[in-house]
Amino acid sequence: MSTTRRRYYTDLWEEAGEGVRRDFRVSKVTGNSVLEGTESRRYATVESNRGKQITVSESHPSWSRRKSAKFSGDLGGDFFTQKSMVTADNAGKQRLYARKEHTFVPNSWADSYYLGPVLSVDPSTVTLGLPVSNHRTRSALEALGSVAIARCKPSNSLADVATGLAELYREGFPKRLSLASWQGRQKPLKSAADEYLNWEFGWKPMMGDVLDILRGAAFAKVALEQLERESASIVRRRYEFPVEEATTSAPVAPADPSITTNGGPLQVVGASRGPVFKDIRTYRKVWFSGAFTFHLPHGFHSQNELIRMGAKADALLGVVPTLETLWNLAPWSWAVDWFSNAGDVISNLSAWASDSLVLKYGYVMEHSSVTHRYYKTEAGRYWPNVFPSPVNASVETKQRFRATPYGFGLSWESFGFRKLSILAALGITRR
Repeated sequence: MSTTRRRYYTDLWEEAGEGVRRDFRVSKVTGNSVLEGTESRRYATVESNRGKQITVSESHPSWSRRKSAKFSGDLGGDFFTQKSMVTADNAGKQRLYARKEHTFVPNSWADSYYLGPVLSVDPSTVTLGLPVSNHRTRSALEALGSVAIARCKPSNSLADVATGLAELYREGFPKRLSLASWQGRQKPLKSAADEYLNWEFGWKPMMGDVLDILRGAAFAKVALEQLERESASIVRRRYEFPVEEATTSAPVAPADPSITTNGGPLQVVGASRGPVFKDIRTYRKVWFSGAFTFHLPHGFHSQNELIRMGAKADALLGVVPTLETLWNLAPWSWAVDWFSNAGDVISNLSAWASDSLVLKYGYVMEHSSVTHRYYKTEAGRYWPNVFPSPVNASVETKQRFRATPYGFGLSWESFGFRKLSILAALGITRR
């Protein structure tokens, strides 16, 4: 069950603190000053720009009970969190000062002093508001997850063995003599065993053919036994797509730096406001993490027979072949049986190969962000030439989507009987 949580951060207008402006009347004759007014203010809080984080995730009670260093199955689930905020670089207090002719009192100066934050733009408005998130939709991210699986999945051992046996079955054995011709040549060859020509052109080629089949049978035995040992083992894989980063600039209307109080008394008459610069920075990183396993169907009679005959081939290969050894192999029924069983095993393995490789767990994840950075290189109509603090409006998103045992974009309802039986044999259940 998914839950939604909301968390608020300390706002920039709270973090920046209070700004204070004091106005004095100063006599040009005596130099005496009189405090005429004080203004103390913070930036106004705007709900739409408040720093907040919204998280949508499933509860995973099994995660806290897991044992480290031991695979406990898939304990995760979908996850989404988005954080938006307005921040400033070094939003500390700065001093501003201005002296003008007093508007109402002759022979007097109007002096104004300010101590407080000086920002490039007003964080309450951020001129155009918070940026729009650049995170991908679920379907787009799952499509990338499918690409990642195709690129990093381990080789399908079941398919590899099936292919190897099929190639051995079709191409690896000698075509020079058929099994039937061996049977027809037994007696003539035995009666002429001591003759050189019959040895060179009869028994010797046949011995090479038989040894090739024995080696092939032994290879099939080793491959099938190795496949049984590896069945249900876990292979972890991770794939990362290239990180996408970009920075572009967009024009912003000229403006004075932002202070918390009324800036009119502090502004130099006739000076330029100065430009505001805006950089748009985008970032996206996508990666996949998963654990693969495969299932070997056990109990096929032809498969067991192939292993048994492979053991016999191992024994025969362990002795020096002689005419007597070859003769004792007659009437060659073992070779006929091997070919018959090999065809069945190849058919069975090929049928299961497309469904045998499954995910114990698999997730595609994305970390993305968009930041609008506003900055000025001069103080505009304020003096002295302070450096206004840059203001950053950002949206950061992290999300994760879970794959089914057969990949992304699928549903358990679409799995047929064979897929479900493989998952059951591997102990993978729907949560």
